Amino acid sequence: MKILLFLLFIIVASGSLLFLIYNYENRISSVKKQLIASQEQFFKLKSKYNQLNTLKHNPSIMFLDLTEHAGLLTKDSIVYLSPNELAPALQTLDISMEVYILDKALCNKTVWYYVSLPIDTNINSRGWVKEDCFSSFLDKSSYTDIIKC
Repeated sequence: MKILLFLLFIIVASGSLLFLIYNYENRISSVKKQLIASQEQFFKLKSKYNQLNTLKHNPSIMFLDLTEHAGLLTKDSIVYLSPNELAPALQTLDISMEVYILDKALCNKTVWYYVSLPIDTNINSRGWVKEDCFSSFLDKSSYTDIIKC
């Protein structure tokens, strides 16, 4: 009888031990998966940070004389917060739109225009657009003729 109880005790103890080992292995596997996902997110954030950091240390912006005062932006033009493609996009136009041009700048060998969008709200109504997003420009004399009409 004692031997039978002893064997039963060993079987129960080994079963409990096997359950603990299985549970422990599952937890380790779960933590490894979380670690891999965290590393991927970290590297993505680090890459974005490095891109933004180069913006901070290399802002070569030169303001130019403004000869255009209005222009027609093409459909799918992107309006940025600052004159750089890595800057946050304020909005993407879903139609062609005539805009007022407020300023002109040369940033990293690309001409940018600071524009005011004719929309009903002041939220995100001004931003920077690359020169190649314009299909045409109006100079000051022809623009004032349009305003008078």
